[in-house]
Amino acid sequence: MSTLVTLGCSFTLGQGCYGDLDISKIDIEKYPYYSLHKDDFLSGSIGRNLQEHYGYETYYNYAQGGASNESQLLMFFRNQDQVDIDDDNVVVLWQGTFPWREFCVTENVVDAVPFNLIEQRMKFRYDFENTSPEDDIMRESILYFNVMKEYCKARGWKFFIWFWEQNHNDYRRLSHILNDNIIPISFELNNTSDISFEGHPNEIGYKKVSDSLIEGISNSTFPFPHPNETPKVMKGIDNDTI
Repeated sequence: MSTLVTLGCSFTLGQGCYGDLDISKIDIEKYPYYSLHKDDFLSGSIGRNLQEHYGYETYYNYAQGGASNESQLLMFFRNQDQVDIDDDNVVVLWQGTFPWREFCVTENVVDAVPFNLIEQRMKFRYDFENTSPEDDIMRESILYFNVMKEYCKARGWKFFIWFWEQNHNDYRRLSHILNDNIIPISFELNNTSDISFEGHPNEIGYKKVSDSLIEGISNSTFPFPHPNETPKVMKGIDNDTI
């Protein structure tokens, strides 16, 4: 059996996929479109497209809207009891989210800190000659990625990373250790056809991103498994509380 696990923020969650929702007939300000369409998010997500393309029997989506890289790592370990990952062919695919996002807990709810971490670090950093706040917050994310890499290595799983901001070369520059795990990706989305009414990609847009990931994998020497099994399970994970 085979399992694909995805981590990331709203882009990996699949936010923006609303099935047959006719927005011309609803009041967007009052309609709870986010909570009512989580199944659409999952079925139109990048991970679902990869599950069908490569033939993973099971797909678990750990992503959460607004997540930081730190919160994704912590929530992955917290939520392992929600899934049964004893397969002999497991791939963890992490969408590195915006590094300036920070992790916090408010009233037992996991959330992102609502300020720009770069600005805060510029106020308190020392005058190092060979670094910058932007590089330093990426280095912090690299620590979290390396934790997941070592965990997957210990379990015999495969681990890969990609970045929505398409800044994979910046991470390669800062960490040679992750070079064999970073999938290069390049895509452009059309604001008219590929983006939903609330600003996230729709099913068409996410399919384009999925195709770009598949191309990046194909053009590299990554040992990305192709199980070619029949997809049977896709499941989102409850990441709301600790």
